[in-house]
Amino acid sequence: MSRDPDTLLTVRNLAVSFDTRQGLVAAVKGVDLTVRRGEVVCLVGESGSGKSVTGFSLMGLVDPPGRVTADELWFDGRDLMRASDREKDALRGKDISMVFQEPMTALNPGRTVGSQIAEVIRIHERTGREQAWNRAVDLLQRVGIREPAQRAKAYPHELSGGMRQRVMIAIACALTPKLIIADEPTTALDVTVQAQVLELLFALQAETGAAVLFITHDLGVVAEIADRVVVMQAGRVVEEGGVRQIFEQPRQAYTQALLAAVPDVDAPRDRARRLSRQPVLSAGGTP
Repeated sequence: MSRDPDTLLTVRNLAVSFDTRQGLVAAVKGVDLTVRRGEVVCLVGESGSGKSVTGFSLMGLVDPPGRVTADELWFDGRDLMRASDREKDALRGKDISMVFQEPMTALNPGRTVGSQIAEVIRIHERTGREQAWNRAVDLLQRVGIREPAQRAKAYPHELSGGMRQRVMIAIACALTPKLIIADEPTTALDVTVQAQVLELLFALQAETGAAVLFITHDLGVVAEIADRVVVMQAGRVVEEGGVRQIFEQPRQAYTQALLAAVPDVDAPRDRARRLSRQPVLSAGGTP
């Protein structure tokens, strides 16, 4: 099948359901989604709209009793519906990576953060332990963590929330992925640290050219970062469009209600100008 080479991800009729004591519950119902290379797509909606489940299903992280089906699921020219588990494992963490909402549940509490970054590198590149460790330290420095050689030996509970999220970004970007799925990555952080983490993530995105599927309920953030917006309600996509169109001329009553609930949402600004405000990749000022 001929496919647009600029389209990185194509999803058609994605459905996710869960077996419960009350019967089958549909969390995602026939979602269509595309992400182009280098594009920032924001998946928005209130809690329970199905946006996080959508992201988890794309990473293959929906376990039984969850069921995931789709008519099409193409990534970088490959048909993931026909791919073997081994092929999917090779993609996950390398070409597709994820930044989770709460790093304390995503990171292994019994291992140092440096070893967890190094493990991702070794799994996909068959690198020696010392080389992988040195790259892990370099990545910690790159995401702005002070004294990275010492911090690499720390356990997750010994780091602040902002530092743990920087570790998650280091893991996600370790192998220069083509797509980063970010599931509400700043929800648990205070406003100042949230801004610093977002600056970091999108500076790295601009540097590597990765596409980002950013899952959030924060429309203020969406106005800052999105190229395109996909609005979900009750497991379905109800509206999508360019960020300016969604903010200035929303068509659906649900989208209008979401926007009305957010005071003083600024018009979308140029991301390059926003990212140039401060040097986010320096080792100073780590939250």
